[in-house]
Amino acid sequence: MLKRVLAGLWLGAPRFVRRAGVWLSQPRFTVTAGAVVVDEAGRVLLLRHTLRKGSGWGIPGGFLMRGEQPADAITREVREETGLALEGAELSFVRTLGHVRQVEVIFRQRRAAAGRERRPAPRHRARPAQRLAQTRASSDMLCRKTEAGGW
Repeated sequence: MLKRVLAGLWLGAPRFVRRAGVWLSQPRFTVTAGAVVVDEAGRVLLLRHTLRKGSGWGIPGGFLMRGEQPADAITREVREETGLALEGAELSFVRTLGHVRQVEVIFRQRRAAAGRERRPAPRHRARPAQRLAQTRASSDMLCRKTEAGGW
């Protein structure tokens, strides 16, 4: 009986009241996109992140803009951070990071054909000149430092 009364009140409430109720009662979180970028030689692109102190080397990525799709966001982020053009976004996995209230969408992408790249814009978020090349194909992603021109 009480459930029926509450449902009637909820459905009869103005739309802005229902939206405010949902907004106040539901958790809020940020959404990020990242990519494991692999070239034709099987090397994985890693960047030294400068805004995430202590995190060291990692995959490229960043926050989604309002209304942006995750696949578009990671393509934009990689182009901004490195100047590389990517193609073929394949969803790898999605996970939640509860301690920072974040949803992370991870893709696997490959470099676009040669000639579609541009010179990287100066960025403060990552150092694209410092890249790592994968030394063997394994899940632990053991890497070694290489010259910037290797990518």
